[in-house]
Amino acid sequence: MKKYICILTILLTIFLTNCKDEIIIPQNNQNQTNETAYYYVDIKGEIILPGVYLVKSNFLIKDVIEMAGGLTPDADISNINLAEVITNNQMIIIPICNNKKIENNNNLININTATKEQLMQLESIGESKANNIIAYRTNKGLFKTIEELKNVSGIGNEIYKKIKDFITV
Repeated sequence: MKKYICILTILLTIFLTNCKDEIIIPQNNQNQTNETAYYYVDIKGEIILPGVYLVKSNFLIKDVIEMAGGLTPDADISNINLAEVITNNQMIIIPICNNKKIENNNNLININTATKEQLMQLESIGESKANNIIAYRTNKGLFKTIEELKNVSGIGNEIYKKIKDFITV
């Protein structure tokens, strides 16, 4: 019997030595998980519900737009790749359609009553300057003349010249 065990051990050793690349060792699947990564995405602009969303890492920009309630009627997505996969901490800004910008004097914006979004329709007025205008009129009172707009932080003569024909008090 010892002779058979010895021969079997020798044969098994030879076999394993010659076939070591073909041996498959089963893996313990208990340690593997199918966790999905999540990313934070900030979406703003011409979107129904702007804000920060926690989304799956494989989401596309179009998926984030849908989560945020969709686009406003004034949204311009002509330069946005809706099929782009989002990245962590990505900011997506949906701009206003250019033909919705103020184009003539018939649509004057009242700087005493305009919302931030309405002020941002003016050339060279972004979110920060629109907030400054609102803060100025809140703290100092309503504008008496459109020229008083030059007293607002960030609005100098150059910007005033660009927008003076499109504003009123």
